[in-house]
Amino acid sequence: MKIAIVMLALLAACAQKPAPDLRGLLSRAAIDRSPQPLILAELPSQNVVATLIPRDTLDGIVTWRTGRGQTMSFRDGVLVATRSLGNDLMSADVAGTQAALRGGPQQGYSRLMTYLDGQGQTLFRAMLCSMDIGQPATVNSFDVAFPTTLRVETCYTTSNSVENRYWLNANGTMRRAKQWVGPSTGPITIEWLSR
Repeated sequence: MKIAIVMLALLAACAQKPAPDLRGLLSRAAIDRSPQPLILAELPSQNVVATLIPRDTLDGIVTWRTGRGQTMSFRDGVLVATRSLGNDLMSADVAGTQAALRGGPQQGYSRLMTYLDGQGQTLFRAMLCSMDIGQPATVNSFDVAFPTTLRVETCYTTSNSVENRYWLNANGTMRRAKQWVGPSTGPITIEWLSR
């Protein structure tokens, strides 16, 4: 199967069917031949696995899209918005997370996330977060082993806590991340496939 077909196809199944094995359709050779950078996103709550390509960059935020128009936006690899996934993350202030990943304050920083409810009203979720110091970890991605540092962030609200994981290259760029999107969507795992 040509990489363009895989790259632009959102492989989603009904909730009753297992997610397709997109990893089985991709290869390192096909990824390396791709004219566009690729990410692989896995959203277990919706049984969705998809590849995405960059759509645009605006003010340091890179928006990636599937072939069906769903998008995810990242600032330095940290998720700041989703569209067309259902119960979307409309925006997120992740300045504290970014600072912690760069060696800034590791404890007691805030994270503010906004959502729309079924009535079109804006809902705010404020969290208090902390970041661990990190540990070496290898990301195995389609026959290539990438040395990284795994950083774990824990964020709390008055009613629950969530955990985000970030695997960073030596230069600080994101290789893989598992990030909480919202109460209905849960976590999403993103892997930057291109070298």
